[in-house]
Amino acid sequence: MTSGTGVNDAPDDVLSPSTHEVTETLQQGQEGAYGYLLARGGLFEQKLNAAGVDAFSRVFVSMTEFNPNDNNKPFLGGAVMTVHNVVPQDGGVVTIRANAGVPNTVNIKISLFYYNGV
Repeated sequence: MTSGTGVNDAPDDVLSPSTHEVTETLQQGQEGAYGYLLARGGLFEQKLNAAGVDAFSRVFVSMTEFNPNDNNKPFLGGAVMTVHNVVPQDGGVVTIRANAGVPNTVNIKISLFYYNGV
């Protein structure tokens, strides 16, 4: 079964990005950025679809709460959010382990930046 987003026919357990940007950089490297919107609470693991990423990519992830009623703008809410592990994998998938900081479900915006190169 697929996510229905039309992005690489990702399986249901792989979240497809809501935004994407890629640019070429010095020394023939490639970098890109993705954004994801999801709702979670507590400690969770999530696979993220990130075309261009492989097991040797440098990947950086941050997350914040967002307001779906205000154009998905990020805000500093009451949840202390932490990203614990970021695991790039071949095939354009990044697995993260993170904590939303509260047991109830909150809206989370995940930002992912990757770089392939020297």
